[in-house]
Amino acid sequence: SLCRAVRSMNTHPSIKEDTRDVLAEKLPLLEDLLWEWVAIQERSIRIWKGKDALWWYGERTTLGAFAGAIWRSGGFVLEEYSTEKLLPNRDSRGNRERCMGRGDMDFELGGRRFTIEAKSSWPRLKAKGELLHAVKTSLKKAERDSACAQVTADFTRLAVVFAAPFCSPRDPESVGELISTWVQAARNVEDCACAWAFPELGRKLVERKEHRLYPGAALFVRRVGGRRLPA
Repeated sequence: SLCRAVRSMNTHPSIKEDTRDVLAEKLPLLEDLLWEWVAIQERSIRIWKGKDALWWYGERTTLGAFAGAIWRSGGFVLEEYSTEKLLPNRDSRGNRERCMGRGDMDFELGGRRFTIEAKSSWPRLKAKGELLHAVKTSLKKAERDSACAQVTADFTRLAVVFAAPFCSPRDPESVGELISTWVQAARNVEDCACAWAFPELGRKLVERKEHRLYPGAALFVRRVGGRRLPA
């Protein structure tokens, strides 16, 4: 499969793990899905010859790419649907009121059912400081919204963050150093499966209005509540 082919590429000595990798220990059932997501990110900028990519658009576009990875992994998806949700605050009796809202995505994969709440994040690539603050803040928001979803007990709740790190345009070597520093921090985000793709073509992907370089993308997935899923 494409997933196996993509994974085998990472054994080549010229391909560094700070440019593409998947860490799925926390959610092993999603490993193939995460590799498909990496392949989709890389394919988008390759097809558009380095002039455009999926990752620097908003939540709706990045969620669509994630759905594509699910389909390619053998799952099926329901996106952007009306659903009943619980309000986060409780009334004087300790009950939570219900309201109509929008669900980001439900999907089934490997015989298991998932519901996700997704957020987009735009962290700055820098040499030091709290590199993942924006990602962690978005994860907390996604977890909070996931807890409001009304689903049956057979669903696993997931908080998902699509991150598109940016920096000011600079030479490719300097960008590579910033990416390596950021990826090392990303590896240590607690209780998350994650994946990232920083292809060479991304080193020149500059948004001209704000004069920002968006060299690639990362994805963070955290299970919300419940027991750990088996592989």
